[in-house]
Amino acid sequence: TPHRPFVPLADGGVSALRFDGNSTFGESVAPLTVAPRDGLTVSAWVALASPPVEPAAVVSVATDRGAPALRLAVGPWLQPEFVVGDLRAASFEALPLGRWVHLAGVVDADGARLYVDGERVAESPGAPPEAIEGGVSIGRDPFAGARAVHPYGIWNGLIGEVAVATMTESAPVPAVEPAGREADVS
Repeated sequence: TPHRPFVPLADGGVSALRFDGNSTFGESVAPLTVAPRDGLTVSAWVALASPPVEPAAVVSVATDRGAPALRLAVGPWLQPEFVVGDLRAASFEALPLGRWVHLAGVVDADGARLYVDGERVAESPGAPPEAIEGGVSIGRDPFAGARAVHPYGIWNGLIGEVAVATMTESAPVPAVEPAGREADVS
């Protein structure tokens, strides 16, 4: 269910939605149930217009326990992260503003890994939760408002081709095509 009008577009070969960093985001009507230990990949093409004030989620699955159970996000210093339960794979390298970047978080029984444009940039070994069930948000961290003043946690820029895929073997990282191309984030 979208909140506020989205502006769909095709930019750099990516079908994307524009988020305004203030009030546009999407939420699922029905909850998503996944089993991270069996293998799971969460991915999306992103282009940021400005740095978020606190981690802004590309994709977030939140339970009613008060924190995201699964989150692919970018922090205030433009550093991407992938969080699954207590596992957090985070990069120290900043993402560029106004350029397409492919983010992918992969989790299985051995831990969580974060990929940027197809390259592994971070990992967090350990056992993820057996199951996660909760509402899906695209473009915001649903618990950011509970921790701080609005519009924290809301994406400002473009998000496209979001995918959540289960895997039974080693999870592949999608091929990258428009990585590094300029994006019209205005």
